[in-house]
Amino acid sequence: MRLLFRSCAAALVLGTMACADDAARPTLPPDPAPTPVSLGVAEVTITGLGTSEVRSSIRPVDGASGPSTALNPVSTIPVLEFVSSGTFVDGVRGAGGQRYVTASYRVRNNAGRSLSNLTWLLVGRSNAIPGSPFSSLLRFDGTAADPAIAGTIAPTGAVAPRSDLDGLRSLQPDVLQVFTEAEVAAITRPAGVLEVFPSGFVVRNASTEATSRTLPAATSVNQFDGVVTFSFRVPLQATSSADVFSVSFQVLAIEDTETRMTESIEEGQDTTAVRLLRERAASLGATTVTVLAGSPASGPEVADYPGQRQICSVRTAGTAAAPTGFITRPAGYALLALFRPGESVSACGANFRSGTASAPALNTAYPITLRAMDRYGNVITGAVDTVALSRVSGPAATFGATASLASGQATVNVTFQAAGTSALAARGRRNRGQRTLVVPATATIALNGGTNQIAMAGTAVPVAPSVVVRDLGGAALAGVPVTFTVTGGGGSVTSTVVSTNASGVASAGGWTMGSSAALNTLTATTPRASTSVGFEAGGCAGGGGTGYAITLCYLTPLSTPQRAAFENAAARWSTVITGDLPGGQFSAAANACEAGSPSMNLVLDDLVIVVRVENIDGVSGILGSASPCFIRNPGNQPLLGTMRFDAADMEEMESEGLLENVIRHEMGHVLGIGSLWSFRGFLANPSPVGGPVLDTYYTGSNGIAGFNLIGGNTYTGGQKVPVENDAPAGTINVHWRESVLANELMTGYANTGSMPLSQLTARSLVDMGYTVNTSSADPFFLTLALRADPEELVPLVNDVDFGPLYRVDQNGRTTRIR
Repeated sequence: MRLLFRSCAAALVLGTMACADDAARPTLPPDPAPTPVSLGVAEVTITGLGTSEVRSSIRPVDGASGPSTALNPVSTIPVLEFVSSGTFVDGVRGAGGQRYVTASYRVRNNAGRSLSNLTWLLVGRSNAIPGSPFSSLLRFDGTAADPAIAGTIAPTGAVAPRSDLDGLRSLQPDVLQVFTEAEVAAITRPAGVLEVFPSGFVVRNASTEATSRTLPAATSVNQFDGVVTFSFRVPLQATSSADVFSVSFQVLAIEDTETRMTESIEEGQDTTAVRLLRERAASLGATTVTVLAGSPASGPEVADYPGQRQICSVRTAGTAAAPTGFITRPAGYALLALFRPGESVSACGANFRSGTASAPALNTAYPITLRAMDRYGNVITGAVDTVALSRVSGPAATFGATASLASGQATVNVTFQAAGTSALAARGRRNRGQRTLVVPATATIALNGGTNQIAMAGTAVPVAPSVVVRDLGGAALAGVPVTFTVTGGGGSVTSTVVSTNASGVASAGGWTMGSSAALNTLTATTPRASTSVGFEAGGCAGGGGTGYAITLCYLTPLSTPQRAAFENAAARWSTVITGDLPGGQFSAAANACEAGSPSMNLVLDDLVIVVRVENIDGVSGILGSASPCFIRNPGNQPLLGTMRFDAADMEEMESEGLLENVIRHEMGHVLGIGSLWSFRGFLANPSPVGGPVLDTYYTGSNGIAGFNLIGGNTYTGGQKVPVENDAPAGTINVHWRESVLANELMTGYANTGSMPLSQLTARSLVDMGYTVNTSSADPFFLTLALRADPEELVPLVNDVDFGPLYRVDQNGRTTRIR
């Protein structure tokens, strides 16, 4: 709420902070040096209200001792010393405005033993204003203020204005403590105490307040382990000269054997404070957690705190038999509360509401009642304001005209055009409020077809995206508008808004990929449903020409450097394999290659590779994996394969210069290196996972010739060409042997330096029926392959997927062979 007076937040640290609302008042004399006082029953005075120099003092009053159930009056000598104060004004003078005031003291435990849950209860004595704990109310000129004000002062939590001047924020969630009348009636009253009020202020341990309220016995005069904050709201009078300038009240120190917590009404209106209270109750191990009137924590949809209870009518004046004041005493117009049809004001209910609200219907005016209220659940019937309703977030809606308050309320209609969760805001000239409600769906929208496909960039996917819309009973709905929106990839749809047919189906007509190969996304929505349907398709690029070309299809977003690494790897293999292979129209169903692989129907040239970057197993472990999925018959060269890389490793591979070499390596597996050796009969004496380690070798004649060219003609370690024989599954039997070939591209380990594509790898492709330009191989010789730093090795764990494998003949007939 916007303030009419200068304000400041109450401080709970050493020092004094206050705000003045009357600059003409003189400055008070300086504070005397603080003098510790011994207390059982004490009288606290806070003076300087409405000035810039609020201060407080305390004096002892005769007390008495005696145990009584859980609450025991403390007759020993706790010592309090003033440390800080604060005040701010909330509201408008003459319209329920009030001044919040706090005074904080540090506490020394002189009992000679530890004390737990020390609490100062408000009490009335014979010298108090009847029916109150206040012994003195003075104006600035020293004359007595109207004694009736005593019955209107209420204890509060420690709060301050929010930074946006709207509402309050909690400074400390463990200040106010509230009891039942029965609990305070059971306390043995010290001599002179006539009335014990069911509220007070708890002492916190300054150093262990998160986990304990226990104050150890002091061993020196400077040991102050506790802190207590006295906090009140005092109504502003008709004129500043009639305001309370100084207030004195009396408190009784009790030790409570039970750990209790109270959420003040003010704290309950700050979501941060509600969370703090819950966390603090758990850390302190509170067995009783009290919430007051209007607390959101009391709602049926909110899980109770452990030991939670609600006390709505807390007496602040009068006697238990004849109360005259309550903690919910009316204040000024502070907020606009939004009530739905069927709801009414409740003095105790969560957010001061009760009743069962009716739900809004689409395209039908829904009346929202806006009520001018104070922070304590009271409707301000005399409030004068013009109020309006607007949308903060959620489905589209239109709103009725602004309205003037009558008897503290006004009704404004809202008409929702779509289902979903709607946040509405009410606003007056100074005050506002917000409410979130659900606009229920009257239909469901679900995928009918057309997702998880690939197509060449700039062309349409084979299957148009479509959805089906049904009512909540499952029956198809005709004539329901569905909007298709491109959300990624830059493509387009034939129809953006389509009505469902008699079967409840709506189709986008066609979906054309964006001009660049990339992941394309599309969303379908209808105002009748609160959910949406998403579509994904991979854009492809590559292929064509008279030589060998690789087409890359991207199913996940990639950065520009990552895209370049894939394109460079594909271009490198196309310099090694030069002979064009038969192509033509090719189709495959979704999930044919592996779970999540896309469907396709496109003109295929040489080789198509589907690329995904996804979560696999976290950092390290599997960097990537690949395999062919469809091979030609005759020839057995791959025509479709998949590559996937772990998103958790991409950044590190880039930073270490590994990414392009690892991509080139995995692309080699898609071409058939390692992945098809066993199928093609080139693998001899395979080693079982876990041993024994055998002399596993590659038998292709061209590969052997390439091995000899790089120095293998003098190899005496076993049969040629040596294959990895001591590694995990997915690595063993599918790579050149690391101990012999070192940093060659197709060993089972990546290197942070160079990874040459040698004559061995290039000529092994001839064994698989490729036309190869052997002169494009990288320089590599076995005697030069030794590494100086073995720690540069990065294992390529399980990087060959042995998933489904199909053979496709020239007539398009497919046979599964694995």
